[in-house]
Amino acid sequence: MKHLTLNFLISIVLFACADKGAVEQSEAIKYPWKTYRGANAGIGLTEKDIMDFKATGGNLIRLSFPVIPFAAIDSPYVLQNAAFSILDHVLNICEREEIAVLIDPHRFPGTNHQWTMLNTDSFWREKKYQDKAIEIWQAIATRTAHRGQVVAGYDLLNEPALEGIYEKESLSDLNMLYKRMIDAIRAIDTVHTIVLAAPRYLANDSTASHSDQGYVEGLRVLEAPDDDNLAVEVHMYKPMGFTHQGIWDGKDSISAYPGTYHNGTYWDKGTIDRYMKNAYDWGQKHQIPIFVGEFSCPRILGEMGNNYIRDCIEVFEKYDFSWAYHAWRENQIWDAEMSIYDRADSTRNPNADRITLLKSYFQKNEQ
Repeated sequence: MKHLTLNFLISIVLFACADKGAVEQSEAIKYPWKTYRGANAGIGLTEKDIMDFKATGGNLIRLSFPVIPFAAIDSPYVLQNAAFSILDHVLNICEREEIAVLIDPHRFPGTNHQWTMLNTDSFWREKKYQDKAIEIWQAIATRTAHRGQVVAGYDLLNEPALEGIYEKESLSDLNMLYKRMIDAIRAIDTVHTIVLAAPRYLANDSTASHSDQGYVEGLRVLEAPDDDNLAVEVHMYKPMGFTHQGIWDGKDSISAYPGTYHNGTYWDKGTIDRYMKNAYDWGQKHQIPIFVGEFSCPRILGEMGNNYIRDCIEVFEKYDFSWAYHAWRENQIWDAEMSIYDRADSTRNPNADRITLLKSYFQKNEQ
């Protein structure tokens, strides 16, 4: 009863703030999605990290909270002040440095994995977890609705997983959940962009294979909500035989790019282009901008890795997608300021090969 009372009081405060926020924003200027070229980052960012990122020319940080989530993962799932304080701190610095922040909670109660969602998560089977996610978003929006263009938007879910056929109007109906989240946020914040992640989706039919699993594929089940300030997010880690090699086993590169993966598919820039055009076509059909929220490969893959990164970015630029490299000073595996040849060399160099490559595209933000 004690926890029920606390949650009830929190809800009253949030909805009271929501009404006040909605009134204050009724005539506010909207902050629509624009072209971003940036990177993902975790909550360990220091002020120097942010200023160094500014020096690269990047204009977006997708700020993720898997390590210190906005609500405790264990019951009674209380909101955590530490996460909100970190958000305030990063927003204050980024506002000064004119860097936009996409708020990505990344993890919610009812999820089992720190870095991604799974189709086996209780989140898709118990309403209390989805209700808690909505409460978290109400709290975030209440705290940030008044912030201007430093808030690039609200990234509702990270890598939702819907493998197989899901039932409409059930807890596994991602479109229904997105509508609930949008309605809750718009009662508080009418001006900032809401970002909807396409699910990691594996079609449940006789022709499906592991190679069908991806985020662009997930667009086939994503519906376009009735809202005039949205973006849709996909991640690009295909072919995974290249982009994730050596991450778990610690081995150096053994697979090549360009190269053949997944049932004989040859992956090169042309393959990436044809694959990402599906996202472009979806965005054009619904008139919603596309955001590639994550893409990368281990930094120790040498020139092959940089060639893959370059080909991806060239395709994103061709289709006018916003994009965020994974990741800025979050993990040595992806660290663009470190050697692309020596796994043991963790020295950061502002002129390292991969960060130099990224900066050549970040400079487009100034044009």
